[in-house]
Amino acid sequence: MVQTDPTSASRFLPRVRDTFISPSMMAARLRASAPWLDVLLISTAIAILSVALMPDEVFTASMNEPVTRRGEPVEITSSPEAVARWGRGMGILATVATHPLIAFTLAGILTLLFSVLGRGRASFQQYLALSCHALLIPALGTLIAIVLRWITGTSSGTLGITALFNPSDAPNLFWAALLSTDPFIIWMLVVVAIGVHVFDPRHPRTVAAVVLIGGYLVLVAASTALLRPEFRTGPPVETMFEDDRGQGLTESAEPRPSAPSSGGPLPETIRRETA
Repeated sequence: MVQTDPTSASRFLPRVRDTFISPSMMAARLRASAPWLDVLLISTAIAILSVALMPDEVFTASMNEPVTRRGEPVEITSSPEAVARWGRGMGILATVATHPLIAFTLAGILTLLFSVLGRGRASFQQYLALSCHALLIPALGTLIAIVLRWITGTSSGTLGITALFNPSDAPNLFWAALLSTDPFIIWMLVVVAIGVHVFDPRHPRTVAAVVLIGGYLVLVAASTALLRPEFRTGPPVETMFEDDRGQGLTESAEPRPSAPSSGGPLPETIRRETA
């Protein structure tokens, strides 16, 4: 068991440092004291900074051929600057509301999995402190993305595999989901798994990591399948039916002209082929 100095257990800088270089020591500090608000404010501020520094093109992209929900074209009278200013403000408000919710949701999931179902001894506050400290890792990735956007001048700074390959070019769902994974999220979940083990040694860190990372990969695959409907579209299905002689016929998917109202013969363009 990792031992910590009780007088330094709640110090801010040692906790932040240990989150990146010594997760076990960080979790041991949180066992004696579970502060979480200071680090949550830091990761939230970085997320807000990322939205505030996004180029205007990110918010004005919807102005290109805008349509309503019914697909009808509309006319935008506001200037691109006003649209970008409004979109950036709404994005900042959404970040302020949702980022802390991520920490509380993750803490609730950890409490359910390892304290309720796993019959562990760690409290919700301890898992909340662990989640807030672990969120500093994706915040580091956000800072790197901001620097990449500033250096390259692009609208998005990509990290990990997506820096080399575009997820939209993936040939199937597996590769699309793989290209959508965030290495900083994987790193964060590994740190969380180590903290779970420090809080309750009955939960091996390897098992905790497999459960958390596996759940994250399933979530990425599901969201990718929802956002990429072409991976869910199967081959075209032909409609089979029988004519009055009992022979099977295949109905063509091509549009066909309607039959004439008179009793004359059908045109050659709508003749059916016997299957």
